[in-house]
Amino acid sequence: MSRTYKVIHLSIAFVLAVALLLLILGIQMYLEVHAIHDRMEREQLANGRREIAQAIVDVDRDIRARAERLARWDEVRQQLANPEYYVLWRDARIRADGLMTPTTDSIGLYDRNGHILAPDTGKGALPAQLPLSPPGYLARKSTSHDDLQYFFPIYADPDRRILMGYGALGFDILDELKRVRQFDFVDPDSFSLTISDHATVSMASLASPARFQSPPMRNLDRFMAAFQSALIRLTLIALFVLSLATFLIHRFMVRPLRQISNDINVMREAPGLAAEGGKSALVRIEELDNVRSSLRDYQTRVSELQLALEDSNRQLFEQAHRDALSGAFNRRAFDNDSRNLAGRSPLGRYTLLMFDCDHFKDINDQYGHAAGDAVIGALADCLQRALRAEDRLYRLGGDEFAALLQDTTREQAEDIVRRCQEQIERHDFGQYGLTMPVVLSIGVAQADPDLSFNEALRRADAAMYRAKQSSDRKVVFYAP
Repeated sequence: MSRTYKVIHLSIAFVLAVALLLLILGIQMYLEVHAIHDRMEREQLANGRREIAQAIVDVDRDIRARAERLARWDEVRQQLANPEYYVLWRDARIRADGLMTPTTDSIGLYDRNGHILAPDTGKGALPAQLPLSPPGYLARKSTSHDDLQYFFPIYADPDRRILMGYGALGFDILDELKRVRQFDFVDPDSFSLTISDHATVSMASLASPARFQSPPMRNLDRFMAAFQSALIRLTLIALFVLSLATFLIHRFMVRPLRQISNDINVMREAPGLAAEGGKSALVRIEELDNVRSSLRDYQTRVSELQLALEDSNRQLFEQAHRDALSGAFNRRAFDNDSRNLAGRSPLGRYTLLMFDCDHFKDINDQYGHAAGDAVIGALADCLQRALRAEDRLYRLGGDEFAALLQDTTREQAEDIVRRCQEQIERHDFGQYGLTMPVVLSIGVAQADPDLSFNEALRRADAAMYRAKQSSDRKVVFYAP
């Protein structure tokens, strides 16, 4: 079963639906952009780990290459063979001459038994005893930096058969990573390694415990800030537009439609009452004005048709309940009124008069039916003038009339009967060619609330016949 909704409710539902749709779209866009941002951050972290892993590979390759060059240097072999001037050679030749890179903390030599040739007092001091079986890396952790020390063998021959001793390179791993690579996805200042002191490590294992932060994605961050600002502005604009749309819909559609609905209700409840037609407005909607104008035209037409119908109904009622010859109510009207009166309880006090024209048949026979019709019309006029405005006169047929007098006493009834006789006596019936007098016999029956209408009618008819049979008493009040 279909339901009926008001226009204002549908308008509000439409605006809310649009607002909800915009809200859903805004949230979806916001979530998608944030998902892109998160995905880019994850990709940046993954790229950062790949950069660190590649940098560690580069550092390992560079350290091994430097160790290889150092192991092939003749002066190194000479120091291992005769370490008498090792300290001077290390400090003057290695450090002073710039053979160490800026990130190299220490360089040292060990004999074949793993003893350092001279204690190292540098930033990353080497252990006095070889801590592992070269080649390999040893982690050294301090409060200020993390060092890796690379130990490697040194051979006397190119075929690596005669071991002369060992070499060691100590370096700050973080500085070394920064030196060998320009990071794009790693913030160098946030880079750190989780290593244990004096632990043997492999370069490949350093990438996993690496901790770092990606550099700020300035463009993306600016985009996110601009997007959020634009989304807020769009939300405010959408709210303003929806509010304006709600106002305009209510002002220029809902209100006129409501006025049209009120006009239709006015037409339905009071067809003869003119509708207001809406108030004048600065902006009018042509279609709604056309509907309103059509309704007014329709209402005018309906009112005209209703008036014409009422007039036709009155004419039909008159034709159905009026006697065309006399203008008095006819027998049908008398029967209807008698039934209505008989149905009332209590009936109240009323008087019923019955009239009959004496010798009316002789008038028709002697002077013709035209004269008889004129007499009937004149009798009705005379009786109508004698009766009160609220009294009703009926022509029951032929020359017989009846009058119903509501709420009358005997004195009032006698006065009305007297006026009827006076009107008849004063009227000039000679104008219709009559030479004989026109006389009415009148029967009067007064009814009290306990008397039925049919009984009152019988009594009035009986009194009228008594008056008709009498030669001198032409008015008879019924008496049992």
